[in-house]
Amino acid sequence: LALGRLPALLTSLQRSMTFDAVKEDTLDEQPVWILSGRWNTQLATELGGDATKPNYPDHIPDGVRVSLVKDSLFPARLLYVKRREVGLRPLLDLRFRNVVVDGPVTDDEFRFTPPEASEPQDV
Repeated sequence: LALGRLPALLTSLQRSMTFDAVKEDTLDEQPVWILSGRWNTQLATELGGDATKPNYPDHIPDGVRVSLVKDSLFPARLLYVKRREVGLRPLLDLRFRNVVVDGPVTDDEFRFTPPEASEPQDV
């Protein structure tokens, strides 16, 4: 689905999914927008299916639900789902809790040792 950090995952979802529904809800007592997505037409074909009537292998999700916290737009939950005859079955439920955005970082919490061969550059 995507390798890398959270921005790479979200970029991958943006490129490979078509998001067609937004719903308001709460998650862990926070107001969120839930975006529902399915594979775009090109990827659906590459996966051997059809975006409107998926028939992918069991390990490939049919869709994703992304829960964005309203005040920060942070993706607090990514839920990959598989369609069943009735309803959806979760394949992967990724949740972020106790997230602090732009919080202070003390010197004790962050230590960086550059590689020996590197030269600092001002940017």
